[in-house]
Amino acid sequence: MANRATKNVTFSTVLERAISRRQIVMAGLTAMATPLPSQAKLMSPAAFSSTLLGFKPIAVSDLVDEVVVPQGYSVEVFYRWGDPISDGPEFKLDASNTAQEQRQQAGMHHDALQFYPITTDLANEHGLLVMNHEYIDAQILHIGGGVFDLPQQFSAEKVLKEQYAHGISVIEIKKYNAQWQIVRPSSLARRITATTAMTIAGPVAGSDYIKTEADPDGKVILGTFNNCSNGKMPWGTYLSCEENINGYFKLSNPEIRSDKQQLAWQRYSFGNSYYGWHQHDPRFNLDLHPNEANRFGWVIEFDPFNPTSQPVKRTA
Repeated sequence: MANRATKNVTFSTVLERAISRRQIVMAGLTAMATPLPSQAKLMSPAAFSSTLLGFKPIAVSDLVDEVVVPQGYSVEVFYRWGDPISDGPEFKLDASNTAQEQRQQAGMHHDALQFYPITTDLANEHGLLVMNHEYIDAQILHIGGGVFDLPQQFSAEKVLKEQYAHGISVIEIKKYNAQWQIVRPSSLARRITATTAMTIAGPVAGSDYIKTEADPDGKVILGTFNNCSNGKMPWGTYLSCEENINGYFKLSNPEIRSDKQQLAWQRYSFGNSYYGWHQHDPRFNLDLHPNEANRFGWVIEFDPFNPTSQPVKRTA
């Protein structure tokens, strides 16, 4: 990413400073390095040691459109986009699920997950599975696609469905007869979305940077999105990280704001929205609500065992 109007060093500079140390480490890891795709086609699984890996390697292929696992392993689809988190509505293949139905279903594009055991025995055969839903494919989420497919059919209902397909899932799972299953119904199941109310903690809380017309005190933020990476804290909470927030906001007239504000927007490349939410949810229009973007790009924390707990955005 370009270094836009700032004295901060670029990542490439940081990388160059660290390269000598990386080279030392890499000298001992050469055998474990993952080949580039062009190299992978030329390498046989026999090039890797089955003894070190602990299983017979699978053949490299860019032609097979399926999940392939080593001999002795199995794979199954467990929790798909659109699956009900509890006793909610079933997924419809024709994309006709409503926004409110999506709110009770798995979001799109699972990213990172954590297991929280409910039982106290070593088997851990009952617990909660928590995962991010990073982004969406609007083309298949809706009948007729998203804002760039049929602009004339883009609606507030589609915006809400897209917001509900983002966020986080909490589902209850249990092993029955050596087979994992989703517990339905479950009082612990939960969806956190791009509209879920959250408190904010740390030095940014209540500051002028995050005050908006809808939240003049800067204390309550609606939603989380583009959740990438997570963490499981020693005290049992779940962390989720917000990234690429610039793709959710529309900015047409930065020149009407202060030089400082324009500089901040330039560094994050605000301007175009991937989804067009600003057309029906004005908080994503930075021309109208310039502070809204400052309310995203944080790490959120919540207790997965308390389905009524309010997530907190951590700013330190």
